[in-house]
Amino acid sequence: MKQHNFDLVAAGIDTLEVQSLTYITGTYPFLSHDSSRRMTTEDGTPKYKYRINPDKTFIDTSSYEGYSTAMSKIFEVSALSNPVKTRIDFRFDFYGEDYDRTSKANKLLLLLIAEKYDIKNRYQCIDMLTAEQKNLCIKNRYLEVEAYNKAIQEPNSCIPCRVEFRSKALYDDSDEENKELRELDKWFVRIVSATTAENFNKVIAALNAHIMERYRQEKQSRSFDDMAFLYKYEDFIFTSRQMKDLFSAMGYARADKKLGQYRAKYKGVEFFSLRQLRDYTLTFRESADIFILGNTQNQKYPKTGMI
Repeated sequence: MKQHNFDLVAAGIDTLEVQSLTYITGTYPFLSHDSSRRMTTEDGTPKYKYRINPDKTFIDTSSYEGYSTAMSKIFEVSALSNPVKTRIDFRFDFYGEDYDRTSKANKLLLLLIAEKYDIKNRYQCIDMLTAEQKNLCIKNRYLEVEAYNKAIQEPNSCIPCRVEFRSKALYDDSDEENKELRELDKWFVRIVSATTAENFNKVIAALNAHIMERYRQEKQSRSFDDMAFLYKYEDFIFTSRQMKDLFSAMGYARADKKLGQYRAKYKGVEFFSLRQLRDYTLTFRESADIFILGNTQNQKYPKTGMI
C-alpha cells in the first residue's frame, strides 16, 4: 500500500432511521417522512419511520457531545413518542485523499467483511459516460458498508471520499441512549474479525480462482499477452504474492521473474500486505475515538453542521 497521511479523516453520524408511534404533519429540515412506510404493531397500532439528518441543525455535530445535543433538540422539537433508532449510518470523510487513492484498500476491506459475514450483495459502480469510479458497496438486511466518491455525489461538500458503516434493523429498544456507541463498537469488532490471516487468504484464493476462470475463457476466444490480461484485472489483485500465484497458475516456472517484469512494465502498481490494511483500518478507529471524546484541537477538517 502506498504510504498516505490519513490525519484528515472526520468521523461522525450521518443519518438515522427512527421508528415512532407519532405521525408528524409538519416539516423540518432535519427530518423526512415517507407516509408509504406506515407500519403496524402487533396490537394494530400504526407506527411510522423517519429519516433524520442531525447535521441539518444549527448545532455543531463534529463531536459525539454535539451530535447528542442535536438529537435531543430534534426529538424535543418533533415530539416523537418513544423513538427507536432502527438504522444508524456512521461516516468517515477523507478530506486529504481523493476516492481513487483509497479505493483499493476500501475494496479489499469490504471484500473481507463480506466474506466474514456472508454478505452476497457486492458491487461497484462507474459512470457510463466518464468512466469515473462512483462507489463500492456490500449490503444485506442487517449490515451495509459503502465507500463512495463524494466529490461526484455532492460536488459542493469539499469531501473527496466518504466511507459509511451502516447498522440496520435495530429493533431492540432496551438501551436507546447508548445505541450509537454500542453499534459503532460492533463495527470495529467486525473489522478486526474480518482482517485475520485466515479470512484474508480465503478472499485472495477466491479472487484468484475467478481471475483464472476469466483467463481460461478469454484465452479460448483470442490470443493475448498474459501481463496485459493481469493489468486489465489489476484492481482485483492486492498483493505481490497473489500475482505470483497467478503467474504460476498460468504455467510460468519463474513466477517471481515474471512479477519483476510486470512491475517494470506497469510502473506504479499498488500491492500491500494484510498488516498494512490493518494499519489503514486504525484510521477509522482513531477518528471515531476523536469524535467520541470531542478532541478536535489538532483536526484540520471542516466542522460539520448545516451541510
